[in-house]
Amino acid sequence: MIPALWWTENRAKTILFSQPYFTNELSIISNTKSQLDYQGPHSLESLTISTIRGYGYHEYLQSIDRLTIVPLLNVHSCLEHVKKHRADIALVDKYAAWFEMKKNGYSTELTIWQPALIKHPLHIGISKEHPDAEYIITSFNKGLEQIKRSGEYDEILARYEHLASAQPE
Repeated sequence: MIPALWWTENRAKTILFSQPYFTNELSIISNTKSQLDYQGPHSLESLTISTIRGYGYHEYLQSIDRLTIVPLLNVHSCLEHVKKHRADIALVDKYAAWFEMKKNGYSTELTIWQPALIKHPLHIGISKEHPDAEYIITSFNKGLEQIKRSGEYDEILARYEHLASAQPE
């Protein structure tokens, strides 16, 4: 099972997807000393961007003129590249960036820009070859619907909402 996955036509050939349970927001991260004035995709032209290798957004990024993509292994590496001026910006999940910045004391050195550059619904996925794939996905979807209907889903999100808008301290 893959707990956080974007739906794509290609993946849907081999993976059974749940209903979306959250929205993945990929934000631009810059060094606070840079002169970036983030105003959306057009403001990223001619920059160097660190990204996580294997994520499904590279095709989108290739539509931005003269953007140089540096694929790396993880969020920490992407942020380090920006901190050390090896890349102008990074594109990472804003929650993961917030956590990593707080953990490593980067909050005064890096800025998380809003709005997010890319938003994608997140699903769980399981191989169609798994003998219980349909049961697992159906059970997940039913449980998700129950917690949404009861208000528990919104309560969970509200508990962590401050992460979405706050810079790490």
